[in-house]
Amino acid sequence: MTPTILGIDPGTKKIGIAVVRDTTLIHIDIAKGKNQIATIDNLSTIIDDCDCSHYGITTVVIESQQYYLEDQEKKSKPEDLIKLAFMSGAAAAFCTQYLPNSKIVQVFPKVWKGNVPKHIKQKRILTKLNIPISHYMKTMCPVPDVSTGMHCKNMLKVNDGDWRDILDAAGLALWGLEEVA
Repeated sequence: MTPTILGIDPGTKKIGIAVVRDTTLIHIDIAKGKNQIATIDNLSTIIDDCDCSHYGITTVVIESQQYYLEDQEKKSKPEDLIKLAFMSGAAAAFCTQYLPNSKIVQVFPKVWKGNVPKHIKQKRILTKLNIPISHYMKTMCPVPDVSTGMHCKNMLKVNDGDWRDILDAAGLALWGLEEVA
């Protein structure tokens, strides 16, 4: 059986979702909400509505959180990491409910993406998925060229600002293909 990986990049107001099989992006979505509870509720609705079970998802990879001493320079607030850890745990709980036959893996950011800057990592993700880049956002994050016909469900509906989260979810799924599946 070909491994099919669901990648989830949790945030407090947006959660990136990507399903990858054989380095092909087959489904993407973004869960949004005004607060953590509304965002998680939207995630559960998306997972239920898109019937992720029909993709035959074998593994779910969810980004977890960890405080690193070098984060003191970036001024990462521990309370923000606690909120993100809550979202990661809630996503894992919903996946356990909706995808009971899938392996659930939580991975720290430095494990799956190392110290590579976000825009470089996301460019590598698109390259691995054989998706050309249309343009770059002001943050230097790439935006896929969806006009090529190489797109999956929902790709044409994604706002430029949501690609950061979706591409991280796709990167988590690709990491799962290489390291877990």
